[in-house]
Amino acid sequence: MNYKLLKNIDWVLLGLVIAISCISLFVLSSSGYEPKTYSSAALRKQAFYVALGVGGFLVCTFIRVSVWKYWSYFIYGVGCAMLVGVIFYGDVGGGAQRWLDLKIVRLQPSEVMKIGLILALGRFLARDTAPKDGYGLVDLILPGIIIGIPTALIFAQPDLGTALTLIMISGSMLWFGGIKKKVLLLMFFTAVVIAVPVWNWGLKDYQKDRVLTFMNPELDPLGKGYHAIQSKIAVGSGGTFGKGYKKGTQTQLRFLPEQNTDFIFSVLAEENGFIGAFTLLSLYFFLILRIFFIASKGDKFSTFLSFGIAAYIFWQLFVNIGMVIGILPVVGITLPLVSYGGTSVISFYISLGLVSSVAVKRMNFK
Repeated sequence: MNYKLLKNIDWVLLGLVIAISCISLFVLSSSGYEPKTYSSAALRKQAFYVALGVGGFLVCTFIRVSVWKYWSYFIYGVGCAMLVGVIFYGDVGGGAQRWLDLKIVRLQPSEVMKIGLILALGRFLARDTAPKDGYGLVDLILPGIIIGIPTALIFAQPDLGTALTLIMISGSMLWFGGIKKKVLLLMFFTAVVIAVPVWNWGLKDYQKDRVLTFMNPELDPLGKGYHAIQSKIAVGSGGTFGKGYKKGTQTQLRFLPEQNTDFIFSVLAEENGFIGAFTLLSLYFFLILRIFFIASKGDKFSTFLSFGIAAYIFWQLFVNIGMVIGILPVVGITLPLVSYGGTSVISFYISLGLVSSVAVKRMNFK
């Protein structure tokens, strides 16, 4: 064991991550509680996933950033290959084909692809030949291809939420890398123009229903609008201090859908109130702030890598919270490090392990 490496782990980063995971375990012990068995299967499995995640974090920490840069395009390619595999061999669940059953583990390649895209795009943006005065339209052809391939494959599953998340992460990285203002305006107007054909021919009926019920959930309160209405009731009823541990009516009576995954923040807000929600959001704030601090100390690739992972956490947090409080349509986006799920939890830990490797790089490896 190289104790110099152990000493140079960014313990603030790891501490914030584990603190958020502890909140996840606490909430799952209530939301996943089964009265017949007096236990929570979701809690036990999540604890296992967190343990694997911490292991992945430490392994990634001790791999040099230069290695991640060298293999970035390969990892991206593997991610794309897995997404193609989903089309032919993927398992169907909830009306979407998003998972690969590898016998040993059931994997959601779109989660892995987020890391692969950040690595590949970070390497492209960090190259020495990058334009100094900002990216023009022609300069964006190659990064557009890098972004477009996985986004199209994920959109076809269909998984609109994750596809949009990839676009937001990539857009943030491109903005950070510098885009000419006229190109930004052109991209905005292009998005407006293609919105109509995407709505008419690109979206499934249930995806259109989500948008329509987002604007007016009362159109179908027991059907398409049910998720949004029950979530807002749970969040609003928590008040300042919450109803108490295992005392949330929406949660314990199972009125709240997907309460272990997409709507776990609603459980936290109902049972722990504004204080619990504010505590979790504060931890996210300091986590992203810490990533920015680490990014400021790295080389160009390390900076783009860290910034991309910060964008990954921020946008998933933004979309998930917006969804549960009713300011965004309901999409299948998990709450970082908190929602139940192996692929999601481990992917976040690995991505943060990459940030940790940037912090360790500052030491002398000799």
